[in-house]
Amino acid sequence: MSQIPDDVICSLLTRAVSMELRDFGQPLGPMCVQWQGLPDHPCELIKRGCKVVHSTKGFANLREAEIRNMLRRPLSQKYVDSESERARNYN
Repeated sequence: MSQIPDDVICSLLTRAVSMELRDFGQPLGPMCVQWQGLPDHPCELIKRGCKVVHSTKGFANLREAEIRNMLRRPLSQKYVDSESERARNYN
């Protein structure tokens, strides 16, 4: 077992075979990855087309279980729009 994190090892191995690392993060890519919490309300992330979201630990007054449920269930555009409006009113 190594003390080196797997993301560092993967990066080193990628470069060792002369491949390049790319960023699939937002705003242009399908991933929404932030070190702590979410960068925006879950409904806004859905509207942007995010496919992978991390970390779901919290956003404003939303808890992790609530965020996961919002991201897991298929949402209608009307629901997304109403939740987005509600989220803007919290700030």
